[in-house]
Amino acid sequence: MNSSSDSNPDQFIGGLVEVHRDGRRAIFECNGTDFAITRLRILASTARLGDHYHATKNERFIVDFGGGMVFLQLLDTEGRPAGELVRHVLEAGSVVIVNAYVAHTFVLRQDTVLTCYATAPFDEKNKDINPYRLATPGFEN
Repeated sequence: MNSSSDSNPDQFIGGLVEVHRDGRRAIFECNGTDFAITRLRILASTARLGDHYHATKNERFIVDFGGGMVFLQLLDTEGRPAGELVRHVLEAGSVVIVNAYVAHTFVLRQDTVLTCYATAPFDEKNKDINPYRLATPGFEN
């Protein structure tokens, strides 16, 4: 197997590596040339994560363990509300699709594990993370 070629269908990229840890969560990441896989392990009870939207990338989240809630709101290309705020209860096995211009906030229970598949790698020079604090009644931490 030749793992140096981007065109090789059986290319091995590597494993998830811890890239950040704070009081709320531990983040593990693997970046390819055109994707990212991120796993979050929630360390604090009812940790609030997200409060942003992306202009160019789409994300797919899977709750591997635990649960909580996700709040979503469609925005226009100027970052203004273009739809109603919606809330979904999450449990192990839940899948959340977050396309570009959808603001998202997760409120997750301690020890929840969430995996994200993104259509672009994390780029420190162009994070594509646009702050947007959603109203989350009862979860304003």
